[in-house]
Amino acid sequence: NLITFQLNDMADRLPPLSRYNRKFQLEDWQCSILDAIDKKKSAVVSAPTSSGKTLLSTYTCSHIRKSGKGTVLFVLPSEVLVWQVASTYYQFFKGNVTVCTDLITFQEVTGDAQVYIGTPRAIELSLSKVRGCAGDEMTKGDREFMILDGGYGQFNYMVLDEVHTLNGPEGDALQRIIKACNCPILALSATIGNASQLRDWFASVVDEHEQATVIDAPEAPPDVILREHYA
Repeated sequence: NLITFQLNDMADRLPPLSRYNRKFQLEDWQCSILDAIDKKKSAVVSAPTSSGKTLLSTYTCSHIRKSGKGTVLFVLPSEVLVWQVASTYYQFFKGNVTVCTDLITFQEVTGDAQVYIGTPRAIELSLSKVRGCAGDEMTKGDREFMILDGGYGQFNYMVLDEVHTLNGPEGDALQRIIKACNCPILALSATIGNASQLRDWFASVVDEHEQATVIDAPEAPPDVILREHYA
């Protein structure tokens, strides 16, 4: 049986696992998004599964790693995805990773975390918690392992994976996070039915941020780029 022979005895020689094919080439739509990230612009990406969106989100962290300063916020719809992404970046950033879910929250206390990864509602509760009794740990001068430092101004870039979950159970928390973070946004999904409308909404949010910035505000708000890729 030829098929059985191919799968059992030639698995490492079949594409895309061929040991002889090591060429990697970016597509034009990916290059345009990478260019937008370099210029610190926001972008909405609608592309099929396995088309290369993960590469784009990882690229946002490459600048942080090279400069050694700054933080990226990853917002994911489920705890399973949070741990999957966290396991990758824990090695990438040598442990400087903060995780925030409904079940557990912890941060790196020996240095500033370079990436925050969590679900919408858990992130919102941890970053926008009411001070006072809940914020006494900040007056001690010591950072708590399981209590995150509050505030949204610490992020240099925000990645929204599966952004179509804006219409999901935690969509309200996700919207408030988007409006609270004054930083460029990379929104990714394989199932955006109204990508242009979503792009316009992000543009309005960016416009509001720029109008609220009194010092060093640019004359014109940056554009939000939209790329729709079809397999």
